[in-house]
Amino acid sequence: MKRINFIWMPVVVGVALLASGCSITPSHKELKAPATRAQGSVATAGSATGMPNGKVGWGRITIFAIPVAPVHVEGDASRETMNFVRDALTTAGYTVSTVEASARAPGPVLTVGIKQYKFNNYTWLAPLIITWGRIELDASLRDTNNHVLWSKSYLGKGTSVHITKGFTNSAEKCMTRVLDQMVVDFSSPAFAAASVGMPAN
Repeated sequence: MKRINFIWMPVVVGVALLASGCSITPSHKELKAPATRAQGSVATAGSATGMPNGKVGWGRITIFAIPVAPVHVEGDASRETMNFVRDALTTAGYTVSTVEASARAPGPVLTVGIKQYKFNNYTWLAPLIITWGRIELDASLRDTNNHVLWSKSYLGKGTSVHITKGFTNSAEKCMTRVLDQMVVDFSSPAFAAASVGMPAN
């Protein structure tokens, strides 16, 4: 009996943790300043596109990692993601404005598409809960005729062993790594040229 209880203890602990909710609170850590700050202004879309509807992953139990609890993102992840991209632009040195979908911008606009926003955990080793995930974004700067002046893809991966905030911590690491990459690119001469309507070479 004691052996059975020991074997199923990770399941019991895992279910208890999953019952407390599997959710992600979007955030990022302080971003790294670029070697050389850019100057000027950049307009951005109000929200990112492509965010999955509903779940973005699973909380899993048993040694076979059976998915039992869907993971959701709190709040408006599409708008929050674009807010974070604006943070990267500001860190790079730009003054940032927002252009909503119904408005026509006078110049280039930075848009972002979410290709992946995916997270999972493994509870069999409880109380060691391993959580991992990835965020992949496509960013593009387009002129008033929707021609692409500059574009780049970004991937951030992150893991966490936090017992109750694993999903949030993992997502924070992913987003910070994506944004730090963006800061470097946003401060480049190629992006600066595209921001004033000149196609990147």
